[in-house]
Amino acid sequence: MFDALNAWWAQQLVLCDWAFTPHPLAVDAVAAEQRLLELGITDRGALADQLFFALGAPSGSADQLLGALEWAALAGAAGWLSQAQATNWAHHLTRRITSDYSDQRAWLSDLRRALGGKGWETGADDRFIDACQALADLESEGEGITWQTLDTELAQRPAPASLWPQAPEAQPWRLGALFRPVVSYPASAADWPDASEWLGHIWQVYDREQLLEVMLWLSAQGERQRWDIEARELLTMDRAQRQEWQRGAVKDAPYAPVLTAFVNQGEPLEWAAWDWLRLVELAWAGACCGWLSQAEADDLAAHAADLVGRRYHDWHAVLKAYMRGQSLFEGVDRRGMTPSARRRSDSHAR
Repeated sequence: MFDALNAWWAQQLVLCDWAFTPHPLAVDAVAAEQRLLELGITDRGALADQLFFALGAPSGSADQLLGALEWAALAGAAGWLSQAQATNWAHHLTRRITSDYSDQRAWLSDLRRALGGKGWETGADDRFIDACQALADLESEGEGITWQTLDTELAQRPAPASLWPQAPEAQPWRLGALFRPVVSYPASAADWPDASEWLGHIWQVYDREQLLEVMLWLSAQGERQRWDIEARELLTMDRAQRQEWQRGAVKDAPYAPVLTAFVNQGEPLEWAAWDWLRLVELAWAGACCGWLSQAEADDLAAHAADLVGRRYHDWHAVLKAYMRGQSLFEGVDRRGMTPSARRRSDSHAR
């Protein structure tokens, strides 16, 4: 059956130097995977990162939205996403594009601006301009899927499904959005091929038993236990005593100036999210590298979600608490710093 959304999606891929194809997923699987690797997208976890960043990009990011249309097509063709998942991503991206741009002229104009500023290699810009002209000609002649046809199609369709896995046991993995969003469930090595190497390098964890030990510590005590104790002590001191404590503690506790500043300035002394969100990340790593069964990882993520849900009233509060914990861990007050692209995206995500 003819699908106007898929046909419009395929039309846009001509702008990515594709030969025209009647269906965006009608690409050889091996060639599609090779193209993803050439684009620097080396696994499904990296794909999820790029797709979520693109969808949440600020206005004027036509190049990122077009790139995401290509990544979704390649991932669906390569089998990194199911065809239904790839099409759902295209539906979300298309709605974002039509909400940002009133017609094809505005869409193509912003693409020329964004891509022209990247200093394309000689010749690539000519092919892109030719593709823009070909689409503009189709639009003016009323051929292909025009912008008006696309708007009508989108208006008749129900809202696209959530981009997050919908199985009840997969719901807690949304807490991992700050690190690596989960777009496919259950976990597999394809989501995070170097998960075991990451555990060793970042956490000095080299087997299942060590992983379980660290996760149980994060759940029950974590970094927050020491900070909680010292914060309570600081609350009983006057400002001069706090400064004296800071001078004596800073050698063994690089976070001492940050903790003192939090107490002096009346900052909420809440940072448990630093431990609990990292618990979710470790559980996903364990599932990806096979040190945990999916059921074990799900239970740990659900436990973290329960702890977070009891402590915080919304996602913004979770991010603020996580930031305080990160500040203490690094010994750098991050409150006044420009948030990362990921944190900005998470702050505004539905």
